[in-house]
Formats: sequence, C-alpha cells, structure tokens
Amino acid sequence: MKPTKNSTTIPNYRNPNANKGGEQLPIQSLRINYVVGIDPDIERSGLAVWSRIKRQHTFIDAVDFYTLIQNLLLVKPGEALFRVDAGWLNAGFHHAAGLPDNFETWTVESKLAYYFKLGVQVGRNFGVGQAIVQLLVTIHGADNVKEVRPMPKNPKWSAADLKRYTGWEGRTNPDSRDAAKLCFQF
Repeated sequence: MKPTKNSTTIPNYRNPNANKGGEQLPIQSLRINYVVGIDPDIERSGLAVWSRIKRQHTFIDAVDFYTLIQNLLLVKPGEALFRVDAGWLNAGFHHAAGLPDNFETWTVESKLAYYFKLGVQVGRNFGVGQAIVQLLVTIHGADNVKEVRPMPKNPKWSAADLKRYTGWEGRTNPDSRDAAKLCFQF
C-alpha cells in the first residue's frame, strides 16, 4: 500500500502473527502443539517434529518412505501442522550447481543423457513430495498443510548450525536438517 499525503505508516512494522521468516501464521494453528517438517526424497526423507510446548525439536531423522508414511499416519487430525519442502514450486532448473568436474569436456550426447537422468530423479523426488502433500491434505485438511517453496539462495544448515540454533546433539544429514529448519520455532 502506497502512503498518501494524509496517511501515516509505521516504519519497520512487523506483523505480530508472523514467524521469523515473515510468513503469516495460520490463526487456528495457535492451539496445535506440534509442527512437522518434511523434506521429501526418493530414498530417505527428512522428518522433524517441533514441539511448541517444549520449544524444541523432539525428533530429527532421515527415514525411508514406508517409515515416513507410518509415522504420518500415527498423527491424529488437529495434532500438528505440516510444512513440506516443495521444490516443484520453484520455476526453472536449480539442480545444476553440482555438475561433475570435467562436465565441459563431455560430448553433447553425454551432457543430454546426464540432464535427462537428473531430470528423472528430480521428477521422482517431486512426485514423492506431492504424494505426501496429497495424503496429508486428505487426512489433516489443507489449512494444516503448507507447501514451502525452498529459496535456492537460502543457505542450508550444517550440523554445527543445527546444534547452534536448536541444541540438537544427534547425527543428521542434509535432508533431516532441511526438515528441522522447516519447522524450527514455527
């Protein structure tokens, strides 16, 4: 909203119903005690649980698809909010940062085959995430499930970062740390 000559604006106004990332908190969520972060993957998905009562993570791990679904089915409707890393919401291709060292010397056919294989893996990963979201929305309702668009330039947490921010002592991998970041202090 653009201020007019007769209006006043509050500089640096911060919405009191927003989390630290500036996202609007759903009003009904204030009575829900747990926030579950999920970073979907083909092999092992990151899963983290933030307790609003204890103000700490109660679970952070990377689990296989079967274990993930079994754990999600244990959560009763109304007990938790779910935040799912939704890479499919990002336009473009952001997975080329880790190209092999000698990639520029590959033939065109080899480069195309590499991109095709990478595209299939990313598509499978997105499919896992979308299936998880569909399951959660069916059980818990759309108001309790948030697809979170990852920011490509937002730095990932290292194990040291996770320990510094949350105090978590256990072993983690990048997927479980991403899940923990999704639900941290939400």
